[in-house]
Amino acid sequence: PPSGAECAAALRRVAGMAEDWSRFTPSSVDPDRCKARTWNGGAGGQCTAKKDATGFCKMHGTGDKWKVHGAVDGPIPEKKLREFVKAGLAGGAAGLPRSPPSKRGRPAGSGSAAALPPPTKRQKSAAAEPSGAAAEAPPPAPRPRKGAAAAP
Repeated sequence: PPSGAECAAALRRVAGMAEDWSRFTPSSVDPDRCKARTWNGGAGGQCTAKKDATGFCKMHGTGDKWKVHGAVDGPIPEKKLREFVKAGLAGGAAGLPRSPPSKRGRPAGSGSAAALPPPTKRQKSAAAEPSGAAAEAPPPAPRPRKGAAAAP
């Protein structure tokens, strides 16, 4: 008989879902942690909380919240899989090799300068000014002390 993964793959082909959910599964799954899949910048990750008897943490086990992204050892719901694929096509982390997660479950270096938005017009114009322009400006006049008489 076919395995669960083979059945899931066949169902995805029938439903027109050519993308493989395992692409959004962490390269290593910690058996002592919650089995819930997390967004992780579009790359897919594993919840870092300790699991209980259900295999999920308190948050993901309550109200079946783990079903939003699925479990790390199973398929991703079709609507969410489309979001993962879209994030991967848009240059998201899904198509890149995964870094080991940090303590917060994000890939190491996910806060790098590459993730910064493009500069604003103001930032661009400030960068275009000659570097000595700010240094040539006269210093501001000293502020009078409280209670001192103003100079004539």
